[in-house]
Amino acid sequence: ARQISRSVNDLLKTLEQMIETKTLTESTIFAFSGIRLCDSRTSISLGPDACLRTLSEEEFIELGSNDIFFNEVINFVRYGVSCCLERRRTYRFALLADNPNSMLGVQESPSNSAVSEKSVLRALHIIMVQPIGTYLKSTEWQPKVLCPWRIGDGLPLAGKIGPPSVLERHEIESFIAIEKRLRESPREELRIAADRLIEAMHRSSRVDAIVDAVIGLEILLKPADADELNFRVALNYAFLGPPECRRQRFDEIRDIQKLRNKIVHGSTRHRGPEAEERLGKAAEAAMNALRLTSRR
Repeated sequence: ARQISRSVNDLLKTLEQMIETKTLTESTIFAFSGIRLCDSRTSISLGPDACLRTLSEEEFIELGSNDIFFNEVINFVRYGVSCCLERRRTYRFALLADNPNSMLGVQESPSNSAVSEKSVLRALHIIMVQPIGTYLKSTEWQPKVLCPWRIGDGLPLAGKIGPPSVLERHEIESFIAIEKRLRESPREELRIAADRLIEAMHRSSRVDAIVDAVIGLEILLKPADADELNFRVALNYAFLGPPECRRQRFDEIRDIQKLRNKIVHGSTRHRGPEAEERLGKAAEAAMNALRLTSRR
C-alpha cells in the first residue's frame, strides 16, 4: 500500500509540473545501418538537443523485438545497426476544452534544434564511402504519464547496405562542421548536391550512379554562363585542387562527363565484365569527386 501511495504521489507531482511548465518533450531515435562510431567515442554532440551515439544494450533488445514483430527475414544484426541519431524537441501545449478530438493544443517551442535525420545522413555520406540508411525510427513522448505510447516504424532498407564503416576519430570534427554547414547554409544547391550523392551511393546500377553524381557536380560547379557547361564545370573542379593536380582533375571530370553523355544518348555498352568494371571505376571516381567538392 505504501508503494502504491508513493507511486500515486509521484504521478501527481509529475502532472503538476507538466501543467505548470506547459511543456512536452518528444524524443526520437533514428537507428542507422552501415556505420559505427570509433572505439574511443560513444557519443558525438550535434547541439543542445541532438547527438549521434552508440545504442545501449536495452535499445539493441528493443530493435530485436521490433525485428521479430515486423517479421523481417534479415535481422538488424545483418544490417550492422550499432548507432543512432537521438533528437529531442520541446513543445508547449494548452488545454483546449472546445477541441472534440484532443484536450491538447501542441505548439513547437522556438528553441528547438534544427538537426534532422536528413542533415545527418547528408553529412555522413560526404564523409563516408559506404552507403548508410535508417533502419528504424522510434518516437517517445515525455512525461509518460500523459502519452505513454511509443511509436516504432520498421523501415526495411532499400538497396544493399554492406558491413558498417567506422566514423574515425579524425573524421568527427569534419562531420560536425559539414552537418552544420549543410543545415544552416542559405545555398540550397549544397543540400541538393548532397541528396544526389546519397542517391548515387545507394544505386544498384553503376550507370545511374554516374548520372546522379555528375548532376551533383554540375549543381555545385555550374558557371554563371550556361555556355560550354561541361568545360567550365571541369575547369572549376580542377581549380579546387593544387596547381600540380589541376590537369589531372580536369581530365578526370571530362572523361566522366563524356561517359555520362554516352550513357544518356545510349551509345555505350552497359553489360559484360569489361563494361561493368569500367562503369564501376567511373562511378566511384564521380562520387569521390562530388564528395570532395561538397567538402569545400
